[in-house]
Amino acid sequence: MIRRALHGAGAKTRRSMGFLDRRALSNNVVVKSRYEMPWSSPDKPELTKSLPQYLLETVPDAGLDSTALIDGTDVSKAYSFSELKKSTTSMAASLLQMGIGVGDVIGILSPNDINYFTAFHGVGLTGAASTTINPTYTEEEIEYQLDITEAKGIIVHPSQLEKVAPIVKKRKLFVISLGNEVPNIEGGGYMIRDLLKDSISLDSLPTVSPDSLMTIPFSSGSFLSFFFFPIQTLTLSLFH
Repeated sequence: MIRRALHGAGAKTRRSMGFLDRRALSNNVVVKSRYEMPWSSPDKPELTKSLPQYLLETVPDAGLDSTALIDGTDVSKAYSFSELKKSTTSMAASLLQMGIGVGDVIGILSPNDINYFTAFHGVGLTGAASTTINPTYTEEEIEYQLDITEAKGIIVHPSQLEKVAPIVKKRKLFVISLGNEVPNIEGGGYMIRDLLKDSISLDSLPTVSPDSLMTIPFSSGSFLSFFFFPIQTLTLSLFH
């Protein structure tokens, strides 16, 4: 499991994290929940799908118009399940057009935001991996995480743009802002709303292996727990 997930990471990342690979294999680490999970049985059909695909396919047609997400800072902003599916597949298609795909890593630096699900799972639908960054990190900590994961770009909340501007300039990263204005940084960037205009069917997107590396979290101990875990081991609570 660990070696398969490592295969999707960059060479520099694999070299830097080799000590984790060796330690995990030598100690025969097993993480098991006492609760039944969709992936806990080899007979589960969910094992053949990536996590974003599984989540977006499990909403029954009768529930598509139900509210899925509400912006806690502005309750007038909300997504129904059908709108959430449309925004996520559209995000994936836009990233694919930008050349993002399997083997790439995209940083996500944001507090809670109504488009976080879209950004996170939109990246996952391309076959690329996200690396989620704590918005309280310093500039030095953010740059370290982007460097060690070999990130190509970053999706960032407007409140964090000033902090990442020097990093973007230095590392020549593309930027996608979760706000309503084009990022005021060297080289400009994209607004997420401009990447969510097309209606894209889930079936039209490339098939992503369920063993692909999906995310590289660093915060509060989760780095050791989830860095090399395949796509199905991520909690479904992101969708609840």
